[in-house]
Amino acid sequence: MRLRVKVKKTDLERKLKELPGVIASGVRYGLQEFLNDVVDRAKKKLTGEVLKVRSGWLRNSLYNEIEETGSQIIGRFGTRNIIYARIHEFGGLILPQRGQYLAIPLPGVKLKPREYLNTFVAQSKAGNLMIFQKWQGRGKTMRPLFILKKYIMMPERSYLRSSLHELIGTLGDTIRRNTQKELKALE
Repeated sequence: MRLRVKVKKTDLERKLKELPGVIASGVRYGLQEFLNDVVDRAKKKLTGEVLKVRSGWLRNSLYNEIEETGSQIIGRFGTRNIIYARIHEFGGLILPQRGQYLAIPLPGVKLKPREYLNTFVAQSKAGNLMIFQKWQGRGKTMRPLFILKKYIMMPERSYLRSSLHELIGTLGDTIRRNTQKELKALE
């Protein structure tokens, strides 16, 4: 038995020249898919798993992007323009900036302390300083609005780093799968 293989040299040279660009495309698409998965996982954590949604601003600020510079493909992800994103991710100490105390709103409180009328500060039965509002009607005489604290130690509630850590093991397979898809298209 005898087999004969015939290859056009020009086709082979063309495909070899295209190979670096095809591989780069596969890496770029794989990295983009991976970053999309990380951001989706972080959004899930910000929808009740790690933090409960109040305004949705933090969850909606999540982004990812790919940048190509020379021989590098760089993927980035994070949050945009949300000042409290960092304290939730890493935890830390929160101190008052304008006054002596931080005013922590109680459930159902929507306004700032100065926006409420007929308020006063008193000590609760538990010993906490609180802002109350004088209440008219239905037998109630006052309504608690805010707890006053000198500082708050915010616990770490990672949503970005933990999402990356959970998914980092899939990065190689994701890039490999996308690169193979691009190579098949070259055939």
